This record gives sequence, C-alpha cells and structure tokens, in this order.
Amino acid sequence: MSVRNTHKGFGSSHVLPTNPILLDFPRSDGDPSNWPLNTTFRVDDEGHVNYMREVAIDEPLSIKWRTEVGATLASRLNMAREYLA
Repeated sequence: MSVRNTHKGFGSSHVLPTNPILLDFPRSDGDPSNWPLNTTFRVDDEGHVNYMREVAIDEPLSIKWRTEVGATLASRLNMAREYLA
C-alpha cells in the first residue's frame, strides 16, 4: 500500500528553474459542474481517505507538474535545445 503525505510542501524540493519562460493558456479547466465533488477531507469507517484538493501554484507538487508539462511541450514544439539548456 502506498502512502502519500498531503501536507503542503512536505518532503518535496521542486523549484522553478532560473528565469523560466511562462506560457499563458487561454483555456479553462472546463465546466465547474464537472469538477470533483469529493473535496472534503474525511476518514471513512475503514480508515481510508479519498479526496481531491486544489494545489496552489507555488506548491512543490504544482511546480513539479508545471515543469514536467513544460519540458514535454518544449520537446514536442522542437524548442528543447533553445529553452531547456
């Protein structure tokens, strides 16, 4: 069984690279009626916790996701050498 600590920044050291190039995506996260409903931290009768929470833009988890997506986009747009050096 895996265990994930949900405390902000715990055990994480992801940081943005020096002078990152930030891209703005003029898209939304979709219709709010499709957003997750299980957003309340609650322990069930068996001791399980299953919920989702918004991750702040400056949290290490968010930074990790953003840098990984950015590297993939740069690679697919043939920008890897220019921007990932």
